[in-house]
Amino acid sequence: LCALAHGYEWLLAARAVAGAFGGVMGAVVYSIIGDAIPESRRGAATGKVMSAFSLAAVVGVPTGLFLATLSDWRAPFYFLTGVSGLILMAVWYIVPAQRTHLVHRRERNPLKQLHAIFFNCTHLTAFSMIATLMFAGFSVIPFISPYMVANVGMKESELPHLYFFGGLATFFTARLIGKLADKHGKREIFALIAVASIIPIMLLTHLPKTSVVWGVAVTALFMVLVSGRLVPAMALITASVESRLRGSFMSFNSAIQQIAMGLAALMAGSIIGESASGELLNYGTVGIVASLATLVAIYFSSRLK
Repeated sequence: LCALAHGYEWLLAARAVAGAFGGVMGAVVYSIIGDAIPESRRGAATGKVMSAFSLAAVVGVPTGLFLATLSDWRAPFYFLTGVSGLILMAVWYIVPAQRTHLVHRRERNPLKQLHAIFFNCTHLTAFSMIATLMFAGFSVIPFISPYMVANVGMKESELPHLYFFGGLATFFTARLIGKLADKHGKREIFALIAVASIIPIMLLTHLPKTSVVWGVAVTALFMVLVSGRLVPAMALITASVESRLRGSFMSFNSAIQQIAMGLAALMAGSIIGESASGELLNYGTVGIVASLATLVAIYFSSRLK
């Protein structure tokens, strides 16, 4: 639909449709991990899946730009359609059928389903944990690029280095963190990485004018730890719900993540100002709020059953 769009309105509508399906699909992926992978290996599996997002960021963006220069802006969408078709066939033949939860299908009254999800203290703790975690991350993330240009002194042409090296590092560390979570405990590894993530959050949001190398290094550390803490967090959250409710629960979990991300950006935007010279003000305050939200997320993880 994006490739066939003629005009801004049609492209925007097509992207909305893609987002509607993409949000549900992401929730289903984590539900499959919960049902198909034993708890003892679930951290490693979650790490592998999340490393794919990093790989997509590192490889996908340059590939899309390359295809667009070869043809036009529609080319990446046609390419993605073809790749998605291949993935669909691979999933159909490789991923085992997930049907064990269907033994409860006679209980699937929508109101009872909502009651089972939202009137459970463990579920509410899991929702609170992911909400505060996403709030902590996305109060900082949307303003990294403008802060790097306006305050740190990077050129806009140098910004891709931030995401390339950050995504590349995350691709390897996400898998490592997943294995550590399985070996030493998901709750313990989450708390450790979450506390450690406060260091790059504070460094990044208080970064003065400096070299590109130091800016890339701090940003890469931020991406590694902020995204890395999501690996044991998602493994914990996936294990906190029964199989028969996991699909619905993870869909709501995905929606709550999006709401928390939006509220975080809104909060940060209301705090950050701009000086007469164009520099961003109060980004450090946003970093402090993000650090406090991280500590709250650690508290919720300690209460999660």
